[in-house]
Amino acid sequence: MIPIGKYMYAEPLLCDPHNIYTIHAKDGSSLGYAEWYPRWKCYVFTPENHTVFSSDCCLEMSRFLENCNKAESICNSAQPQEERSHP
Repeated sequence: MIPIGKYMYAEPLLCDPHNIYTIHAKDGSSLGYAEWYPRWKCYVFTPENHTVFSSDCCLEMSRFLENCNKAESICNSAQPQEERSHP
C-alpha cells in the first residue's frame, strides 16, 4: 500500500512493462487507476465514474503521478537503448 495524501492510497496491480495502480479511498472504495499513457509518455489517473475530488486530493494525486513519472524515467535511463525500443 502506497499512501497518497491523507485520504487515498495506491496498490500495484500489474507491471507489464509499466506499473498499473489501483487507487482507493482510505475506506477501501475504488477511485480509479493510475497507469502509463503511451501517447503522452507519462502516467495518468483514470477515475471511476461518479467520483469527485477536492483540490487537495487532486494535488496529492498529481504528486503521486509525478513520482511515478520520475521512477519511470530513472528506470528507462538505466536500461540499455535496445531494451527500451519496442517495435
